[in-house]
Amino acid sequence: MTIFQGLDSPIHTCTQTAGETALDPTSGVFSRGNANPFRNHTVVFLNYCSGDMFLGNELFGFGEQRGLKNVLAAVQWAQQNMDPNLESLVLIGESAGGVAVQLWARHLLNMFSHSRSLVIVDSLITGIFPARAQAALIRVFHLCRIFLLGPRDKMICMEGTLDLVDVFEDLIDDFPQTSFAVINSKADSIQISVYDLMAAMVKITPSFLNPFSYYHLVNQYLERLGAKANFASYLVNSPLHSWSSQAYLATTDTSGSEGAGLHGDVTLLSWLSDLLLGSGSVQSQCHGTPLVITASPHDSLDYCDLALHAKAQAKEAEGEAALPEANAGHYSEGWVIAFLITLAVCFVACFGVGFLHYTCRRRKDIGYEDCEDGTYSVYSGATRRSYGVE
Repeated sequence: MTIFQGLDSPIHTCTQTAGETALDPTSGVFSRGNANPFRNHTVVFLNYCSGDMFLGNELFGFGEQRGLKNVLAAVQWAQQNMDPNLESLVLIGESAGGVAVQLWARHLLNMFSHSRSLVIVDSLITGIFPARAQAALIRVFHLCRIFLLGPRDKMICMEGTLDLVDVFEDLIDDFPQTSFAVINSKADSIQISVYDLMAAMVKITPSFLNPFSYYHLVNQYLERLGAKANFASYLVNSPLHSWSSQAYLATTDTSGSEGAGLHGDVTLLSWLSDLLLGSGSVQSQCHGTPLVITASPHDSLDYCDLALHAKAQAKEAEGEAALPEANAGHYSEGWVIAFLITLAVCFVACFGVGFLHYTCRRRKDIGYEDCEDGTYSVYSGATRRSYGVE
């Protein structure tokens, strides 16, 4: 198993070093235990503490952000060291990496020849990024000019109206043979905190989310994707953030991280196994009573969006066809690759500080007011840090 940590030093606002955030090779999708459907995959791991969602390639006043070059280096290594024809290509983005995998998947799916592929977005609903925050991120990381967007999205980006949800929708449509999945908690505490941070910065309403309004937002996001034949979602009744790399992946079902399928709920591992094998029909999973989603949030988490309930992911008939005869027999059975773009605990600190600095330094570009007293304050756990703005 090959593990990739960050290839450059974390920016000085990070709370941990790359060594401190190394993966646990016994947990989650990294485990070699028989219950893990990914146990035979070779893993290329991209550690994260640059705060740039693997898009940055610049030196800022607060430090370097080189996530783009990190991924390119990992891709180059994989091309040089792996079989050129992969049996299975799995791309997993966890937390901030969930943004990255949605933006990098098009490039990676085209770069590697494979017989089947799966893209998993773990714990990142792009709906938590307000439009004004997205606009600033797109600008600072030059997303319109780099190679990650498809032609249609690049044109929309240049017009200034790109939405990250549109990018994911187009990706799913453009790769009908690839399975796409979202894993998310109904009350993800970290994503709620990220929204609250951004809402305060760009001055939008609602200015904060509670678990009920957050879950309402999640359902609205998933409804945009739920009708697609090659998409499925898995929602967990939990406030936890991130599932793929965690030990509790082994015991998670839709009722929570310790449900273990004891009450008939489909376990997350068995659901992932079906996705990985390319089963003919994989259903979206959720625990609760099916209800119609209204304009206002329900005062409960114990329900499922009726529009998504038991949604079957049925591959198009042509998608089930075997590989062309000319390619038959040329796919390696022993070498498969999984990209995990994951989040260290510094997401709110690294990304939040970088974004705060940017919005302040570039405030005239986005109509932002002067930074109060020339500083922003960021809370990481119990520690309060203030950062001056140049």
